[in-house]
Amino acid sequence: MTGKMLTKICIIGVLAFGFLLQVDLADGDNRIYKQNFKKCNVPMEIELYFSSAPMLDEYTVLNIEIRALRDAPNTQIDIDLPAEGFQLISGSTQLNEDLAFDSTTTYQLEVLPVGIGQYKITASATSEGSDFIFGKREVLHVNIDDGYSELSKTSFIPEIADSRSGAKKIGYLSEPPTQALPDLKPIVSQEVSVFAAPGPDQIMVKGYWYYQDRGGANQPLRDARVEIWDANTSGDVRLGTTYTDNNGYYASDNISNSDDEGGGLDIYVMVFSTDDRSVRVTDFSASNNLYYFATTVENDVADGEVDLGIYVLDDVDNRKAWYIYDLIANDAFDFLANIGWQNLFKLQVRWSPTS
Repeated sequence: MTGKMLTKICIIGVLAFGFLLQVDLADGDNRIYKQNFKKCNVPMEIELYFSSAPMLDEYTVLNIEIRALRDAPNTQIDIDLPAEGFQLISGSTQLNEDLAFDSTTTYQLEVLPVGIGQYKITASATSEGSDFIFGKREVLHVNIDDGYSELSKTSFIPEIADSRSGAKKIGYLSEPPTQALPDLKPIVSQEVSVFAAPGPDQIMVKGYWYYQDRGGANQPLRDARVEIWDANTSGDVRLGTTYTDNNGYYASDNISNSDDEGGGLDIYVMVFSTDDRSVRVTDFSASNNLYYFATTVENDVADGEVDLGIYVLDDVDNRKAWYIYDLIANDAFDFLANIGWQNLFKLQVRWSPTS
């Protein structure tokens, strides 16, 4: 083993013990606790889906499909339906099964959506033997309204709490880099795609996010969630979600530039300390308190490309949260991918400047 590799391993070790890392059992997260630990991949897959769109006061069937990638004896299956939003008509929410290698089993619950709102349905399967415990948990978010419904793997509710960061605008951007630095994450890429130019009555929102590292130098904030919002007196509306690339650049898809209040949309952008796939950085007050920042509002934007410019997350109190996020979400993740680590745990780092 080379000295360089040992140094990287030591760095990751220091990070793991220097910050409070925990496996976040949130949306779609894997978990594994094994005495004779040899392999990271959780040998089980879960999929949640409805046979028909879950509409208010209409019966539908919720399917829980479990695939065992190895023998999974004594598997405890738990399905959690939101009591205030769904009524269980038939089926069991708790089962115990012996699942065979490479088998796929589907369990069905007949349910009735009974309330308008945003709900979370979870299903977990845990197999326990004499020398191992492994399991998987999957989440499906459901938004029920009068006459329509939405399904998502992530929450419809923005994770906005008290962890607002500070930033400053340092200018406007030129054309985006022709090629971002390579992203080694062994999953479907969320790098910025190339979209068609916005047409009449459309906009495309773009910009850059940077943070200040320990030495005070500006660095690109990579793989961070970016949300595009329209400011309204009746309540702000989220228009879309994208992610920064390895140069900190983001660009939205084309958005209709129609505002119910008249004129063009009133656009602002939020950035969050998560990539929704591997890492999230929160403060200690609550597990959903992501660090975030919102740009100023650009009122009545004209059709075409909306350049919100280059923002640097530089506040003295919270800027280390972004340094921690970028370091673990990218440098540590890419290093582990290089040495063959293929599992996708969601790591949660809980850090506060006063703690």
